[in-house]
Amino acid sequence: MEIGEEGIADEGIFVSLMRPFGHFNSNMFITNILYLPRTDEEKEAMYTYMDGLTEEEMETEEFREKANEYYKFNLTVAQVVAIKNDVDFQTILDERVEDKSLIGATGKLGTAGDYSYYYLIPDYTSLVGDALKEELPEDMYAEYQDVMANVEQDLISGVTLKGPHRAVEVVPVGTKISFETTDLNGNPVSSADLFAGHKVTMINLWAT
Repeated sequence: MEIGEEGIADEGIFVSLMRPFGHFNSNMFITNILYLPRTDEEKEAMYTYMDGLTEEEMETEEFREKANEYYKFNLTVAQVVAIKNDVDFQTILDERVEDKSLIGATGKLGTAGDYSYYYLIPDYTSLVGDALKEELPEDMYAEYQDVMANVEQDLISGVTLKGPHRAVEVVPVGTKISFETTDLNGNPVSSADLFAGHKVTMINLWAT
């Protein structure tokens, strides 16, 4: 499992992208490792339902109800925090975490570049009590218990650390940009074509 790369690390385990903690905060980054206890049939049914939905359809109450039910037990089994080496991890915990009973375990994973990496393993006992055991099928609850029992050791032995890096190069304001790509229909598009004949061109970047 490489911290910083999004995707499935194991059956039911998802790793989210490492992102800044707070707007434009380069001193601390955080990523969540999530457990989603759903059968292959449930996953396939949900993906089939979502495939092809428009933005408007995703704003409906029907979609919200289905999504809330499906992701009801989408649980964070661990968090990995990268902080600048001159920032104290314990100080961060004291400042950011009011209820320490929600933390089951913490530790240091190592150092990469200018950052030290730490893990936090949550303890949901005080929040959910026996709700998980009552609502999850017996085999899924047993799997979740197994995941939580081994997550600390799995993190320590199975994580590869990489220093944070920018996905794109940051250029100064006013710098002329140049690019070549394709549109949604596969036709070539270049900055030279788009900018030709215009004093000002606005580019609206978006993704889904």
